[in-house]
Amino acid sequence: MFKNFYFKRNFQSEALCTDFLSKDEPHDLNCLFLSSPKGVGKTSFIINDLMPKLRQDGANVAYCDLWSQESGGARGELLVALNGVLVSAGLHSLSNQHAPLIAAYLSNGGEKQKPNVASVTAGFVLGLLRDILEYTKRDLVLILDEAQDILDDADGMALLIGMRALMSPATLADGAGRLRLICTGSYRDKLNALVLQKEAPFFGAHVQEFPRLGREFVEALTEALNARFSDSNQLDVEDVDTAFSLLGNQPATLIHVLVDHALGAQGSAGLRQTITQNPDSLRLLAWQTQNSGFEGLTALQRRVLEVLLEDGSGFSPFAARTLARIGEAMGEKPSAPKVQKALDGLRERGIVWRPGRGRYALQDQDMREWLGRLLAA
Repeated sequence: MFKNFYFKRNFQSEALCTDFLSKDEPHDLNCLFLSSPKGVGKTSFIINDLMPKLRQDGANVAYCDLWSQESGGARGELLVALNGVLVSAGLHSLSNQHAPLIAAYLSNGGEKQKPNVASVTAGFVLGLLRDILEYTKRDLVLILDEAQDILDDADGMALLIGMRALMSPATLADGAGRLRLICTGSYRDKLNALVLQKEAPFFGAHVQEFPRLGREFVEALTEALNARFSDSNQLDVEDVDTAFSLLGNQPATLIHVLVDHALGAQGSAGLRQTITQNPDSLRLLAWQTQNSGFEGLTALQRRVLEVLLEDGSGFSPFAARTLARIGEAMGEKPSAPKVQKALDGLRERGIVWRPGRGRYALQDQDMREWLGRLLAA
């Protein structure tokens, strides 16, 4: 019931597009990095609001879901996305003279079938990007959803470095469109690896929070649900707003909670009792995935994770002071090899990743928020 409710965020897409597409300085990075926890409507916003607005403003748009890996890694996902641009821009009849790489791609089965990723190099994909920019003379906005996953691809770094080079007008023919990149991710620590280090492909850019659903969504959802409920079973918008906050701004989870309450013995009025007398029941819904993952860890893994959270980017797992702090809570100072084994276990679970030798960070910012609440309790 009501699972397909969608709230259009035209005001947010317009604001993002106006700011993003206006960046045209020669040395501008022309990229936007947006991070958000899972389940807050990021991908829905990109597909239903942001992409139509970008096209309306005159840009070609290519969308890649790097988390799915359905098309054979980053190269495959990029080829599928660029193939869509070729079709929508009517470039299927280009000659070798105008755009040789596009012609070569199409003659090899592109547009009509899934590309043979194994036979395509990162250099070919970048060349295809260049051809599209130079031939269409229109900006191309490339959206990499869950962009941090490109780091796990063998060609990922080469692709990103090549994209950075293509952002410079000096690398393209006169009159070519500009390449603009939007990278989103659910793992802020990992997304930061693309911008913070001097050797990072987009060093100088910064990661910002993805625009969240807010009060406007709450009011629209409450109105839509109340239109379906009886007069004696109406939701209060303030109660819904409080519940949405307790649920970590997760729209699908909120709809599930509201419908469950409306159909329950106490009806919609029971929502107020829940948010005032048992708010933790809603918080647990938002953090249940993290809770189950944390409960499955060993005592040493839990303590290492807690210290990592406290220290952030300054976490030095094998320093004497760190080992001592880990031991304080366990009654025994662990050895460096044992801490290494604990970190390896956290990496296998996808909780921690290693951005560099001797450096570790939380992979999922949802876990950061949940652990912060746990430690503060």
